Amino acid sequence: METLGEAFVHNDWATRKLLDEAALLRDAELDRPFDLFRTGFATLRATLSHVVEVEGRWLDRWQGRADAAPSPGGRPSPAAIRERFEAAAAARAAFLRDLPADAGGRRVTCGDGTLPLGDTILHAADHGVHHRAQAIAMLRALGRKTPIGIDYLFMRGERPTLPWPEERKRLWRERGFPVADAVEAPARFDLDTLREYLRFSDWATRRVIAAARPLGDDRLDQPIPIGLGTLRRTLTHLRDAEEWWVGNWRGSGDGSFAKLKDTTGLDELARLLEASIAARDAYLESCDAERLLSPVTVEAAPGAPLTFRTGESVMQLPTHGTHHRAQALAMLRRLGAPPPDVSYVAYARLQYGS
Repeated sequence: METLGEAFVHNDWATRKLLDEAALLRDAELDRPFDLFRTGFATLRATLSHVVEVEGRWLDRWQGRADAAPSPGGRPSPAAIRERFEAAAAARAAFLRDLPADAGGRRVTCGDGTLPLGDTILHAADHGVHHRAQAIAMLRALGRKTPIGIDYLFMRGERPTLPWPEERKRLWRERGFPVADAVEAPARFDLDTLREYLRFSDWATRRVIAAARPLGDDRLDQPIPIGLGTLRRTLTHLRDAEEWWVGNWRGSGDGSFAKLKDTTGLDELARLLEASIAARDAYLESCDAERLLSPVTVEAAPGAPLTFRTGESVMQLPTHGTHHRAQALAMLRRLGAPPPDVSYVAYARLQYGS
């Protein structure tokens, strides 16, 4: 439950960042449609409203109110969305805080079946990651300055659980990164929960690669103004991140973020991804709760390293995957390839549904 709670610490921090930006926009910007994204959530207002409404519906299900009426539609203002969000976040935090440690296996009604409570909690947090990636793309398309980053590790950089040297804090603040002076208590991550989140991420990435296989090189390399600029680069970036973190954990390599060639074929990408996954899983086999609390330093920018706890860097990987898969799904839509359902709840139904 502490690991699931940490997912929502990030969720709420990142959603507030986007709501801050939305409050500065005109109605015409909030309601501008973007054809890259799914009909119904193709505007920034609809996307942010959807994230908040879905989180409220999941809380209803967790508390046995599966038939609660949906929130009113229309065009809520950013202030109204913010009010609904803060109320839902406070109620959810109280619910999670009062759950016993073994509550994750309790079954929750979900559509025409049931799923374990813990999996639906993780789905609700991961769902926010997916749609915030879309919201960031919309803000950039509107020409708006976006938050420097809303990844999980950006939160743990802004709100560190390890002390930072004063010079390092100064360097990152000069880059627009608001590092806090206070040090927060770290989450004690559950290794099994992290592994399950990673297994989901692996499954989802494999599905997206499979959906991209029918596309020729011309479409894989067609410029699209989101993600890494093309579908091929976005997919290779997912593998590059896996390999980079394994190298940092093991202390191998020079710490630079090595990128696969832009000409890497999908068969080769799939093979290299599986090798990186195997290396990552082998490393995690050597971990325990104390190792997850140990520091790992990465060269996130030349001359400006960052230090996180190992467990925090593990948590970064599946959330980072969801962020970039959201971009890849939009690219698949643009390129005429049916995007697969890679939500956590789809994965959980395959594993634990009834």
